[in-house]
Amino acid sequence: MIPTPLRPPARHNPSQPTGRRWGRLLGLLLLLLWGVPAMANLYLEGQSTSVELAGHLERLEGDAGNLGIEQVARGLAGPFQPLSGHLVAGFGPGRTTWLRFSVTATDTTEWRLRILPTYLDSAELYLPSATGWRQLSGGDMRPFNQRAIDDRAVVFPLELPLGEPYTLYLRLRHDGNFNAYLSLHTPAAHQRLLVREGMLFGLYFGTITVLLAINLLHFATLRELLFAEFSFYLALRWFFFFSYDGLLFQYLLPDHPLLVRDILRLALTLTVASISLVQVRVFDMPRFYPRLARLCWGLGAIATAIALSVFTGYFARLGEILSLIVLLLNLAGIIAAINHLRQRRPLGGLLLVTILLQVTGLALTALSGLGIHTSLTADLYGSQLASVATVLTLHFAVAIRVLEIKQAQTTSERAAQQAAELAQRERAARREQADFVAMLFHEIKTPLAEIESATSVLEQLDDGRCQATGPRYDTIHGAVERLNQLVEHSLARDRQGLEQVHLVRRPLDLAQLARAVQETFRGRHSHALLLEIKGPLPLVWGDPEYLRVALANLIDNALKYAPTGSEVSIELQAEQEGVTIAVGDQGIGMDDETLSRAFDRYWRGRGIGATGAGLGLYLVRRILEAHGGSVRVESSPGQGSRFTLIVPQEAQ
Repeated sequence: MIPTPLRPPARHNPSQPTGRRWGRLLGLLLLLLWGVPAMANLYLEGQSTSVELAGHLERLEGDAGNLGIEQVARGLAGPFQPLSGHLVAGFGPGRTTWLRFSVTATDTTEWRLRILPTYLDSAELYLPSATGWRQLSGGDMRPFNQRAIDDRAVVFPLELPLGEPYTLYLRLRHDGNFNAYLSLHTPAAHQRLLVREGMLFGLYFGTITVLLAINLLHFATLRELLFAEFSFYLALRWFFFFSYDGLLFQYLLPDHPLLVRDILRLALTLTVASISLVQVRVFDMPRFYPRLARLCWGLGAIATAIALSVFTGYFARLGEILSLIVLLLNLAGIIAAINHLRQRRPLGGLLLVTILLQVTGLALTALSGLGIHTSLTADLYGSQLASVATVLTLHFAVAIRVLEIKQAQTTSERAAQQAAELAQRERAARREQADFVAMLFHEIKTPLAEIESATSVLEQLDDGRCQATGPRYDTIHGAVERLNQLVEHSLARDRQGLEQVHLVRRPLDLAQLARAVQETFRGRHSHALLLEIKGPLPLVWGDPEYLRVALANLIDNALKYAPTGSEVSIELQAEQEGVTIAVGDQGIGMDDETLSRAFDRYWRGRGIGATGAGLGLYLVRRILEAHGGSVRVESSPGQGSRFTLIVPQEAQ
């Protein structure tokens, strides 16, 4: 037995103005910085009539949970071993522990034994009496209204004899993280303790509630999903600690102890899972650290899956996994925060402070979970105290992160607006170009008429005396006629829109058309323009002028981009889908981008050193599509290009 005199220490002397003034100042600073109310006098008075039993406890070694008090008191269950502090153990299956302690009351006989944490399944106190042993029972496995004293913790009222050692035995049962913190209080000190705890809890839950309201208001006004996700995290954290502190059992579900236990465990798993949700979003992990993002999502999924064990009875065995998940999540957060700092990204320092605060609180709690003796405040409330600072810093981090998102959206919208303005200017430029082309074609008609008139005059003056000039005049007349038709087609297309091609079809010999086009290029270039007709060709149903334009455009392009003196080939042959006309050159070829956009309207390859409006190949494609055919190209840089027109035999 360990005698423990319960003589109250000297009370605080209120006549010391200096110490009192500094005490109030310290309390105010704690209120502002750490959330501890400025109640220094009340705290000191509560301490004067309260005694913690840490270091005065003895524990029965071995498994003696099924033995009765008579056997335990007579030593039949084995010896008791002194505890250096509180009773502390980690997660595990259901266990029963016997504790013993001795006290000696010197000033008052009325005391209250208070046992924390609030989630002990069963607590049975045995007091010696004249007839043997008197048993007092409590715990969270019985309705709250069966407790002798209205307190979230298990409290036993005691009448201790003055001046005599008094030995008490306590049997505790619990399934899960097994800690026990015992303290003795006078009734008045107990009431002051409840007031002080109420103030602390009010400060904590009030802070979380205010932050929750602010973030919900921000979500309602800004419609940013991150605010909703952080609000969900705050709500889970609020509810978890409300259950953890025993307030859910005390005020909302006093008649459902088993339901309260399951809710507490479920809230714990979901709170851990919500850490991964907020951490991934605030750190923007999918963008900067996709592997860490996948790790956090996976850990969150595991924590959510563990929630199912609450209803299967295996939670006590899986609870340690939650500690490992939280450890890994915080490790991922530290890595991301350090990388943010190293790469000088915004929020790096603030997020690192947030993670370190959270790790500090969890570390204090984890010490007891690992079986390491610690204090009641550090074990039961370390995580809760640290969470106040954590959610405050995280709140500012979320606000800054949303500001970054909004700025990025504004930048994106501005870029889109600039792109729209640029596209509008390009459309205006194209309309201006189209107007210029239409005007140019219209003006071409005048010199064509002059050429036609001058040729007719020359033909009359010549009077047929030189037989060699007759075919030349015919060639000029034919060329002028074709140009006039092309101008008329172009003007009609400009009036009706370039997307519309109106054909005047007739049976057409493409071989004869190819020879005529080849003849128009004779003597105008230094290339070898070779025409090859492979086998007899069937007639096709098409517009000769438009097909002439399509073939002439391909030949003209080949001559532009082929080296001087090289060959440009024209090959015609009949195939199953129609007659094909292939124009090949040995020029500079096209890269992948140019090849993919070769037939786009108003687009030209860069760096090819040639002029043009970007309409030639587009017009070729439209002409062939209007005929029901197609055009394809094969090309590679430095290897030349080969364009193939496919003209169907029958009208489409």
